[in-house]
Amino acid sequence: MLLKIPSKWFVLLTLFLVPLAMQAGETGKISGRVIDKESGEPLPGANVVIVGTSMGSATNLEGDFYIVNIPPGKYDVRASFIGYKTEIQTEVVVWIDKTVRIDFQLEVSALEMQEVNVVAYRPDEVEKDVTATKLSYDIERLDELPGISDITDCSICRQMWITATFEA
Repeated sequence: MLLKIPSKWFVLLTLFLVPLAMQAGETGKISGRVIDKESGEPLPGANVVIVGTSMGSATNLEGDFYIVNIPPGKYDVRASFIGYKTEIQTEVVVWIDKTVRIDFQLEVSALEMQEVNVVAYRPDEVEKDVTATKLSYDIERLDELPGISDITDCSICRQMWITATFEA
C-alpha cells in the first residue's frame, strides 16, 4: 500500500531537506602547531600559509594554527617566523570534512646584516636655560612677518613672543 503524502507537505519537506544536503561539507581544514626545534617552546605569531594561495593563518600564543575552508586537494604548506629557517611540508592532502594535522619544528637561523653607523650632530649654540621654543625678531624687520602690515597689529603681536632689539 502506498502512502499518500499531500503535495504541499512534499514540497515543504523537499524545501527543508535539499538545503541541508547542499550544506554538507565541501571543504577541509588544516591545523597544527609551530614550535622551536631546540627548546620545544611554541612560536606565537608564526605565519603558516598554503603555497600558491591566499589562505593562511598566524599562530596563537600556544603556537597553534587553523586554516579552514580549504578545497580538497594536495597542497604545500609553509611555516615561517623571523629569526628561524622556513619549513615547507609538501603533498599535504586535504579531504572533505576532515582536519589534517601538521606540526612544524623551526630551526633558529642567524640573521646577518650590514653594520649601521648612526651619527648625531648638535648645534653649536644651544641655550641650556630655555625650556620652550623662543622666536626672536628684529623690530625693523617686523613688517616682513606674514599677517603683520604694521606695528599697530596688536592682536597678532599678542599671539607671538617677540623680543625686540632696541639700539640706544
